Amino acid sequence: MDAGLGSCRADFLVKDGADKPIFNAKISLTIKYGFLSKRKSEVEIAPTAMARPASRDCPIFQEPLDFFIKSGDVTTTVTDDPSTNCNAVFNVTLTAH
Repeated sequence: MDAGLGSCRADFLVKDGADKPIFNAKISLTIKYGFLSKRKSEVEIAPTAMARPASRDCPIFQEPLDFFIKSGDVTTTVTDDPSTNCNAVFNVTLTAH
């Protein structure tokens, strides 16, 4: 997915505890911008078929971005700072506790 917001990207590969791809996982992000960060845009992406990572182009922000990954009742948060990690790759394992 290309939001046209910049040249940085975050790639995600979401797996279960048995190291198998989770195809129904959702990755969401709220981007705050503008004067005093009063404007916001919410984005949701899903991993693509064939276990390829989902991608999200990210602009350079002053603050880190929190990506929320969810499948069923299992969730986790991945934080990325595009100003120091412009082409991030995340291997995320979702397991029920």
